[in-house]
Amino acid sequence: MELALSLPEIRECICRFLSHRDRKSCALVSRAWSETMTPWIWLSAKLGQRVPPRVLAVTRKYGAIVRTLHLVEHKYPLDINEWFKNLQALHSMCGIYQANVIECIADLIHRNQSSLLRIHADYLDDENSLVFMATLNCPSLRHLQCTHVTIQERAVMESFVKTCTRLTTLKLDRVRFLEETHLMFQGQTFPSLEQIHLENINDPYLHFLGECPNLKALTIFQFEYISAKDFLEEVITHCRKLCVLDVGGYGFYRPDEFEELALALPPMKYLQGVVGSWSQAIANSITSRHFGSLQAIEIIYGQENSSKFIQSILSSCPNLRFLIGVTINAEDAASGSPWVCYRLEYLQVQFVLPYTEHNLHTAICDRISTLKELRFLNLYSDSFFGQFQAFPLRLGEGLERLASLKKLEHFGVGLLQEEWETEEIEWMDQAWPNLESIRARYHEQDEIYTRMGSGVGSLGRSLMPRISKQGYLRRTYSKFSETIPVLNM
Repeated sequence: MELALSLPEIRECICRFLSHRDRKSCALVSRAWSETMTPWIWLSAKLGQRVPPRVLAVTRKYGAIVRTLHLVEHKYPLDINEWFKNLQALHSMCGIYQANVIECIADLIHRNQSSLLRIHADYLDDENSLVFMATLNCPSLRHLQCTHVTIQERAVMESFVKTCTRLTTLKLDRVRFLEETHLMFQGQTFPSLEQIHLENINDPYLHFLGECPNLKALTIFQFEYISAKDFLEEVITHCRKLCVLDVGGYGFYRPDEFEELALALPPMKYLQGVVGSWSQAIANSITSRHFGSLQAIEIIYGQENSSKFIQSILSSCPNLRFLIGVTINAEDAASGSPWVCYRLEYLQVQFVLPYTEHNLHTAICDRISTLKELRFLNLYSDSFFGQFQAFPLRLGEGLERLASLKKLEHFGVGLLQEEWETEEIEWMDQAWPNLESIRARYHEQDEIYTRMGSGVGSLGRSLMPRISKQGYLRRTYSKFSETIPVLNM
């Protein structure tokens, strides 16, 4: 079937198909088409459904100009590998496919091996080695992400090590290697690797990190087989260009170990800690080390901090732009001097209950009102790992104190007892001329009030799936994460 469609019509067709399932993906596709003219085709449907024929027809006709392809959980024609000629990025969940589909995907990768720069391959094992080998044979590959991978064949492992020598970004999650894998890494250097993300890995390859002299960003998550002290000593010794360290969920150890070793870390731009003592150790190191180069700090589910601690971080880190997940007692936050940081753009604060007096909301907003560079502000409250409590920030209860935040683009609060009134939404629209969205919870659901047009009262409302606190920022406002390398891996 011959289709004479303009690019806007193609974009409309694809986005209409996506809208019932994934609003964020829809927006991403739309932005890619409209702003960069680099089209994204997202062939995706609920398990067992078929992609609508019109979408397939459009994709077949315009496949030659597609640069990014995402294949997941759907049935599609086996001649799809003939549609795309110059793919630059591919995400393929191979484990759910039958053998003939796996062969098709391997052939698709082979046909585009000279242009593919980024591949995310899921559910690879010996049965799916065709896809993995095709991936590793792409000479232009620079970014590789593998999830649920088992490598038992020596030839596959050797090819993997060789591929790593030319990668810029490597992300491995739930990967199982040969027992003698460490021998294959010996003598190899990986000068191009700048970002590494290791999660649920079964082997303590400290020497692997040591062979990455230009490593800038490192993420370790649920890495259970080495001590924190040994790991950090290895990083400090070999990775002197490291400026992004994300060690969330690392494990249990003595916090003072990190505080002592942190003094020897190279100048950092980003630090993250997720739970318990790890988070507190990072917090303590920040105040004692005075990381002048720090641009982002993420401390999720840490111990309760004080308003004085917040101000200490802000004053110790003059270049700080992102402060995420700090926990503070509401009554303490309402006291003391205003928080001052002349570059802070992104603030998420959790307030510990109980508190009931409305003047606390006003006092808290007074602390924040001086942060006039803020573009993102999220205020919420709960008991740790519990459900959200009301943060009824309204006109007359502190909201008006935030009128000074003229650069604000995204505003979020915790659970509302009652929906905002129209006049409050209109006030926000007037007070914050750059406002793009407002997020609040009401009746246990996320509600986003999104700017639909221009002028007073132009904020319309739409529902979004509930998003958990951990990872909330990464999935919700990706435009901010682009400036932090580890968040964009």
